[in-house]
Amino acid sequence: MTRSFHDELTGLLDEANDSMVAIRHDLHAHPELAFEEHRTTKVVRDRLNALGWELTRCPTDTGAVAVLKGGLAGKRVMVRADIDALPVLEERALSYASVNEGVMHACGHDVHTAALLGVAEVLSKRQPIWPASTHFFSSPLKRVGWGSRHDRGGVLDEHPVDFVIGRTSRPLRRSGLSEPAQAYS
Repeated sequence: MTRSFHDELTGLLDEANDSMVAIRHDLHAHPELAFEEHRTTKVVRDRLNALGWELTRCPTDTGAVAVLKGGLAGKRVMVRADIDALPVLEERALSYASVNEGVMHACGHDVHTAALLGVAEVLSKRQPIWPASTHFFSSPLKRVGWGSRHDRGGVLDEHPVDFVIGRTSRPLRRSGLSEPAQAYS
């Protein structure tokens, strides 16, 4: 009897955990402001490339757009995360604290990006039997509306999808809780 994706998910996430934590710590230590995320962009693009995702045109110099075509027919899904940091001084003494004076990931975009790269890793391992075409979009700016509007720059024109999935962090919520977000057009 074959195991379902749901049955395998915990093991696949466990396998991706170390790389997600390492990437999160690296991104947290090297935050970059909106449209200046050149190092972050390289980290994201290199990881996606190593996982076998096809990098495609990104409408900005920073950020990434990539596609993983599933081996089976199915829906087209986009997963997205923001990659910009804030002009905030890091005051915590972490082993992975910001090395960029006055800039930090105070908003969780390092977490979002690392988690999405974990999803990219899991999906790449399931690619031959994945029933979807998955599009990865890391966006350079949410705060003035660019990232929250996927259609700017033609991302959705070039990558028409059935669903867009994004995630935000709520650090004051108890661990393990999740809630659906409002849909925006």
